[in-house]
Amino acid sequence: MSKTIFVLLDGCTYDSAQENLGFLEHLIEGGVGSKFKVRGELPSLSRPMYETLLTGLPVCSHLVTNNLVQRLSLKENIFTLCRKNNLNTAAAAYHWVSELYNKSPFNPATDRIQWGEAF
Repeated sequence: MSKTIFVLLDGCTYDSAQENLGFLEHLIEGGVGSKFKVRGELPSLSRPMYETLLTGLPVCSHLVTNNLVQRLSLKENIFTLCRKNNLNTAAAAYHWVSELYNKSPFNPATDRIQWGEAF
């Protein structure tokens, strides 16, 4: 079974990641990883960019226009596509990812996803 791991470093420049993520660079050199330089979508804020990267849509289509938009994604995204195809997903991510693709609002006292559960 093949697996895909998507690594997103919010606020980290491409050059800094390339310089400091030796193991990931090793995977790329070994032919078992890929690296893509992504040009950011405006506005250059975290939550809109998560929605853009995980839906493939521009902000004008998904309407997560700022970091204060607190709701589930209204668009098809990587998690819904995987679910439709009986694939498993997991995320080690900031709570905004949970609010976009799992449950909103996130309550840290009750909404922690346990190992083995998936979005």
